[in-house]
Amino acid sequence: MKRLAVLSTLLFLVLIAAACTPSGTPFPVEYVPADPGNPASVVNAFFTARSAFNLDAAMQYVNDSTVIVNPRGTHTGVDQIREMVQSMMDDNFQFEITSSQTNGDQVTFKMQAYQNGQAVEMVNGQAVVQGGVIASMTLEVE
Repeated sequence: MKRLAVLSTLLFLVLIAAACTPSGTPFPVEYVPADPGNPASVVNAFFTARSAFNLDAAMQYVNDSTVIVNPRGTHTGVDQIREMVQSMMDDNFQFEITSSQTNGDQVTFKMQAYQNGQAVEMVNGQAVVQGGVIASMTLEVE
C-alpha cells in the first residue's frame, strides 16, 4: 500500500512537471569569454552568454553609456539593458550568430533567434565595440 502511494505521488509530480515545461526547450550553449581586442568576438560573447542564460557574463560587455535598440525599444545603460536581457531570458530566447563582418570597431551581423528551442526569426544587427565593450547596437527583425 505504501509503495502504491509513493508511485502515485511520483507519477503526479512527473505529470505536473510535464505540464509546466514549454513546448520546446532551450538548447545547451557553452559560454566562451570574448577577446576584448576583437569586436566580433565581443558581440558573439554577449549573445553566447545570453543564450547560456548567464546574465552576469552578458553584462560584462555593456556599460552605463551602452545603447541597444531592438524591437522591444531603446535600452540605455547597465540597468535598462540588464532588465531587457533578463526579460528575454525569462521568455527563453536564445541567439546564434550565423555571419558577421568587422570593419574597425563596427560589426555587422546576422543571427537566428530561437524561443523555447524553436527558430522564430532572423535578426540583422550592427554594433560598435570600443575597449571590449559594446558602445551601441541596433537589431532589426528581417
